[in-house]
Amino acid sequence: ATNGVVHGVDAVIDLPTVVTFAVADPTFDSLQAALTTDGQPDFVATLSSEGPFTVFAPTNDAFTALLDSNMMWNDLTDIDTALLTSVLQHHVVTPANVRSGDLVDGISPETLEGDTITINLPGTGDNIADVTDGSGATDIGIIAVDVQAANGVIHALNKVMVPDTTN
Repeated sequence: ATNGVVHGVDAVIDLPTVVTFAVADPTFDSLQAALTTDGQPDFVATLSSEGPFTVFAPTNDAFTALLDSNMMWNDLTDIDTALLTSVLQHHVVTPANVRSGDLVDGISPETLEGDTITINLPGTGDNIADVTDGSGATDIGIIAVDVQAANGVIHALNKVMVPDTTN
């Protein structure tokens, strides 16, 4: 063709899921490790299903900071299994495909874990938006938005969100 190239394939190419995008981006290697740590629910199967999901994905640096926050945690397997499950569920809003254009200042969606998070616009510093997690931490930033998948959307976070562990 004069305006491009056509490649023939022998199968239908599936549209990427939120899991496909997370696996393809090395920025989320620690998130992948957390989701597949022994004792965790089958997050990969769940997040590969129809959805829709809005995933607030912490970066590798965010997980490093989480591990550094507790002298007893050297790697993800040192975190209590139930606590890690709650933390991971606290990063998913479903059924929802909430893109950045859908966010309004003060929106408080409920997470898969059951707590709400609050998103404030605009964000401070380099953050696109600031997030208050279930524990009340307010220093969490959304640093990248709108990685759209077939079954949801991913927004990257600079810190791991922690749910309210007292409820």
